[in-house]
Amino acid sequence: MTETSSPENDVQLVTSVMVQGGSESDMNSLPEVMEKLEGQGLLPEKLLVDQGYGSDENYVKCAENEVILMAPALPKAADKIGLDECEFDLEKKMTRCTAGNKPMKKEYFRGKGRSVFHKNVCEKCHLKEKCRVRKYGK
Repeated sequence: MTETSSPENDVQLVTSVMVQGGSESDMNSLPEVMEKLEGQGLLPEKLLVDQGYGSDENYVKCAENEVILMAPALPKAADKIGLDECEFDLEKKMTRCTAGNKPMKKEYFRGKGRSVFHKNVCEKCHLKEKCRVRKYGK
């Protein structure tokens, strides 16, 4: 369910509803919700979501529609390396991962983004098992 949430509105309105079974996860439903809102001309400037909706795919989908996605950060697993252990420049863009590798490209939109590393670099990395990086694409 999506709804308006602005103190400037006299009334808060439900703008979208998706019905599904209680045993189904809705964590992958954001692209469908965004399409529905876009079709109705109701895309928000900012979309506040629960922690599970803060995936890279959801950030990209929102950025494509010029919507700022705001989700709480996922907790750092005790056995994983966090972003706080990587190097960043003054613009908060990653310059090196914890293992000292440089990203092959960086994608940023409105201050949010991600760094992309070549799979050959990550596959040979001695910190591979502790890394939070997820494989996307081929």
